[in-house]
Amino acid sequence: SDCDENNGGCDTLTKCSISGSKRVCGGCPTGYAGTGDQGCKPRLTGLSPSDGTLEPAFDPNVDTYRLRVPLLVQRVVFMPTAPTGSTVSLNGTALDPAGTWTAPVLRLNEPTKIDLRVTSSFGVSTPYTVTIERTGSQQSYIKSSNSDAGDQFGFWADLSGDTLLVTA
Repeated sequence: SDCDENNGGCDTLTKCSISGSKRVCGGCPTGYAGTGDQGCKPRLTGLSPSDGTLEPAFDPNVDTYRLRVPLLVQRVVFMPTAPTGSTVSLNGTALDPAGTWTAPVLRLNEPTKIDLRVTSSFGVSTPYTVTIERTGSQQSYIKSSNSDAGDQFGFWADLSGDTLLVTA
């Protein structure tokens, strides 16, 4: 039979069968894209950052994303998921056993590019790119209503949530 040798030329993740007198390759399993005839490529099944807004919203068929994070966020933790039997690496580093990866400290107004790769157990891989933007803009101007020389306004400041405490 045409399917006996090398799975009939079908991708190893699919099943070869005979329909009439023709060889037919099954579809790729969940989490993979392509056809059984031409190969199955692993795709991300999820991509969750700890902070920020992923643009566009996650779609396994989209391979380029932008993540905008607030000014006060210095690091982002990624929790990508992939099909069973595949591995995920970010900037060449395989995920830790918990399935998370922490980005390096983000610079203000300097995009950080993350290269993400999903690799099947057969060595076929799919690349993704996430560009992280840590941005901020001035929302308010604060000044003392009765400032005198030597008051040291702003000598100490602390932020909690959306509350700013400034000493004088």
